[in-house]
Amino acid sequence: MRRTREVPDVTSGVSTRGAQALHRACRARAAVRGRDHVVPDDIHDLAIPVLAHRLSVRGGPDVAEAIITELVQSVPSPD
Repeated sequence: MRRTREVPDVTSGVSTRGAQALHRACRARAAVRGRDHVVPDDIHDLAIPVLAHRLSVRGGPDVAEAIITELVQSVPSPD
């Protein structure tokens, strides 16, 4: 979540509690889908709903969603 604090339009990045919320949401989704592990799609699909409202940005919610999308896509998935 450190990277959310490095974006120029962000006035307040995602906190540790935000990262924990994403972790819990991904684990819950995996469990509901019968898996005992999180896959990259869980993170990609849940990052915006879990994290976007936790950012304080110049420009509003659409900017927050775009920032989260860009950051998630910039991290390579494991092979």
